[in-house]
Amino acid sequence: MATLELRPARMKYYLDGRPVNGGDLLELCVSSGWLTGRFELGRAEDDPPSLHLSVELERGGQAQLSIPIPEGACLRWPVG
Repeated sequence: MATLELRPARMKYYLDGRPVNGGDLLELCVSSGWLTGRFELGRAEDDPPSLHLSVELERGGQAQLSIPIPEGACLRWPVG
């Protein structure tokens, strides 16, 4: 478990020493466990990065959800 690190010299995020690219799968620690989603950078320079999730709907299909990743949030690379 680690936090995102923005390295200003390259304007790139790193997690646990590895570079994070848009579209990479990450897991976000929440009070009930881990949520897996796709990492995306904010559209504007001052927007936080976010985690995109697909939520399964009862009658079929999916809804898309985007969660801004707060500074200091606990994340990890997917296990397995």
